[in-house]
Amino acid sequence: MKKTLLTTSLIYIVVGLFMIVSPASISNLICYLLGLIILLFATNQIITFINNRQTSLSKFNLVLGVLATIFGIYLILNPELAASFIPLVAGVIITIDSISKLMQSFSLKKEGYSNWIYILITSIILLLFGLFLFFNPFNAVKIVIRLIGIVLIIDGISEIIAVNAFSKNSIIEAKIIK
Repeated sequence: MKKTLLTTSLIYIVVGLFMIVSPASISNLICYLLGLIILLFATNQIITFINNRQTSLSKFNLVLGVLATIFGIYLILNPELAASFIPLVAGVIITIDSISKLMQSFSLKKEGYSNWIYILITSIILLLFGLFLFFNPFNAVKIVIRLIGIVLIIDGISEIIAVNAFSKNSIIEAKIIK
């Protein structure tokens, strides 16, 4: 059990370091894997169409299979662009929401709400974050991957510390029992 936990911890640390050093490679790998999964799904849909041509629903399988094939190939051929799409959409949503909260804070100020400033501050922070995501979607992906890498390293180190602490406690308990 101890060896398994230590091995897992070391894997976390190595993967975390790789994520910090090369976030673009991880992002591309995720897009490649997602593209392959979508291509497998597309293949399944096309095979379903071939096996069930008589039913009216089978045409839907063919259309879905063709569209999934196109999307899967697109993900594999353009991983950077695909990876930047999610932060771009999130940036738009967060920006719109923060503008709404900004207007709410000014309305609350007019109505005499004493804590309106906190809403103003958080809306400005969200606005800046949303604009950052919108204008730097690929950098945002890199930052998120690096943050995940840092979390994995911290988790791996804390697991090693915990395993060593429990091992020492087990030795102490064994001596006390004897």
